[in-house]
Amino acid sequence: MTGSATRFATNMICSILPRALVAPLAGYVADNYSKKRTILIAQAGTILTMASLLFYTETIEMSVNAIYVTTVFYTLCSAFSGVTFTSAIATLVNPERLQRAMSFNQMSVSVAAVGGPVIGGMMYGFFSMEVFLIVHMVAYAIAFCLEATMNFNLYSTRGDTAKAEKIWQGLVGGFSYMKQHKVIKVVMWLLLWINLFFSAIVVGGTYIIIELLKVDSTHFGFIEAAGAGGIQIGSILLVAITGDLVAISWVYLMITKDLLAITTIVSIQYKAKQACSASGMPVSIIIDLR
Repeated sequence: MTGSATRFATNMICSILPRALVAPLAGYVADNYSKKRTILIAQAGTILTMASLLFYTETIEMSVNAIYVTTVFYTLCSAFSGVTFTSAIATLVNPERLQRAMSFNQMSVSVAAVGGPVIGGMMYGFFSMEVFLIVHMVAYAIAFCLEATMNFNLYSTRGDTAKAEKIWQGLVGGFSYMKQHKVIKVVMWLLLWINLFFSAIVVGGTYIIIELLKVDSTHFGFIEAAGAGGIQIGSILLVAITGDLVAISWVYLMITKDLLAITTIVSIQYKAKQACSASGMPVSIIIDLR
């Protein structure tokens, strides 16, 4: 029983703690360094991470420790690329199209969250783990090539002579700004509690579905997609009721919290289950590569 808690703590450290620790640094890098270079380096890091896992799987075999290491590097790269790309949207489009661009960005996340688990669950029954990793690498390689052609300073209003502040000054300034504005402080605490309970539901629900109910990968993908689909329908209804396009971004940002369940994640979750069962370890780890 103590092994179960240990594995759960390890998973939390690998998937959540790196993002929480690196997020302020990612924001600082996005503000003071080239956004295009940061995104491309992060995308290249993701490709190399998946290539390393593929090489390890081919030469040795898939293991839980390898998945842990992959989760850490994947989380770090996704934190830098996600924060930087979101902050760069304002410089990619003009102010008149900014709201529409943000809506399309969040809508694409929702569409991927709906279709990803379904496709992943079906592919899991027909393809090997190596195919999933190759598909993941190809997808990020395509994104890398597309982002390499984008001008991230097209609508930038920041002058070239803008003084870059030190990282510590930026962090202190951010906390001071948050303390001075009560609304932001309330939103931060609200998001903290939402993420806490939402993570508990996701981890516990996934464990019950996979371990206790013995649901196969295809059905598990449909269950994951149903949750994302419900969020999307709720967002559309909220917009229809309020008549405010801003609501759709708030719903996605506060509730979905990067609910992008791509096909590789579904496959790795089941591979982790098989690896634990084969080694006799408790199957309580739910790999989260978001």
